[in-house]
Amino acid sequence: MTSETASAARPSRPKGRPQTRPNEAAIFAASVESFGEKGFNGASMRDIATRAGTSLANLYNYVPSKDALLATVLRQANDDLIATLTAHIPEGGTARARLEAAVHAYVGWSIRSQTAGVVALGEFRYLRGDQRSEVVKARDTTEQIFTRIVEDGSATGEFATPYPHEAARNIVLLCSALATWYRPQGPESPETVARQQARLALAMVEARPDSETATSAESGGRPRGRGRGGSRAQRGE
Repeated sequence: MTSETASAARPSRPKGRPQTRPNEAAIFAASVESFGEKGFNGASMRDIATRAGTSLANLYNYVPSKDALLATVLRQANDDLIATLTAHIPEGGTARARLEAAVHAYVGWSIRSQTAGVVALGEFRYLRGDQRSEVVKARDTTEQIFTRIVEDGSATGEFATPYPHEAARNIVLLCSALATWYRPQGPESPETVARQQARLALAMVEARPDSETATSAESGGRPRGRGRGGSRAQRGE
């Protein structure tokens, strides 16, 4: 069991959440590994139990089914992501600084918990009913963090995008998709990738240079002659 999957399965516990039971963290870490390697259809409860070092009968004491286990894994991964974002986004400061901090935090989580990120993107489609709704609600909470920042930047004139909600949604997609292509052995360091992703996010919201923000907010105009562009992160494939 890797340190990455163990980390993804042990999210920061919000205040008031009961302590996890013995073996629970190992079970969820094994689930991330198995879903990541074999996919939801290929993974089996027996394989997950073996990886977790427990019996199949004991595994069913924790979760009633494989789809319930997947839903729990995805909720816990999202809880860990939200805790990471909350810890790194400053309460004050400019919207630009908060957006950069949020993207850096998300990129760091995606790299640290890459298998969990891949499972979240690829295996979510197998959830149905209430389990799917619960995971969607958790993901909406993540998106709302970015939406609030972009809305604040639009209100202060820091961001010129006329589509703050759509921009926030696409920033989340940008950060989450990193789990599918990032390679630790590639030429770019995590810090470099985070800077690249933050630059792309600022382009999405049409962030104004600091010197132009106050003037543009007062006049209601857009800076002229600004081209849009962004460097493409090298995938190291």
